[in-house]
Amino acid sequence: AEYMGSCGGCMRHVEELVHVFTAHVPKGAKVLDVGCGTGCAAAMLQGYNLDGLDLSGGMLKEAEKTGRYGTLIKAALPVTDLPSNSYEAIFCAGTFAPGQAPASSFAEFCRVVVPNGLVVFQARSQWWQEEALDHQQSVRQLEDEARWQLVHKEETPYLPLENITGLAFVYRVLA
Repeated sequence: AEYMGSCGGCMRHVEELVHVFTAHVPKGAKVLDVGCGTGCAAAMLQGYNLDGLDLSGGMLKEAEKTGRYGTLIKAALPVTDLPSNSYEAIFCAGTFAPGQAPASSFAEFCRVVVPNGLVVFQARSQWWQEEALDHQQSVRQLEDEARWQLVHKEETPYLPLENITGLAFVYRVLA
C-alpha cells in the first residue's frame, strides 16, 4: 500500500532507496540526507549519524520535529557551503526530477563526501533516460575525471500505483 501521510504519497520510493542505502553504507556512518524535506527518511535511517539539507525552511521545521537529525541545513543545491570531506555518505531520495536539483549537484556531493564514501541517489527511470541529459553528462564527467565510480545501479519501484519505476545509484567517491 502507498503511504499517504506527510510525504504526499511518495514514501515507496524513499523506502526502496533506503534498502539500497543500508545494503551499502555501514551503520554509524555520518550521513547527509539531501532534500530531506519533512524528514520522511529519518525514521528508516536509524543507526546513522544523520544531518539533513533542504532548500525549504518550512520543510526543515517539520524535519526538526522528528528529532532524528543532528544538524539541519537550509541550502539550495549545488551551493551547500559545507566543509569538504564532511560526510561518509549522502542519501538523496526524490531530489533529481524535472526542475529540481541541477546536474552540478553531483560535483558538490563529491566535494562534501570523504574519499571512499558513498553517494546514494535516485531518479525516475523515464525522466533519467529521456530528459536528464545534463545530469547524465555530469555523472559521466565525474566518472571520466576519476572523481567517483559506479558501485551499484538498480531499477526499483518509484510510484507503483502509477506504474513508474526509479533508478537507484550508488557511487563511491574517489578523490
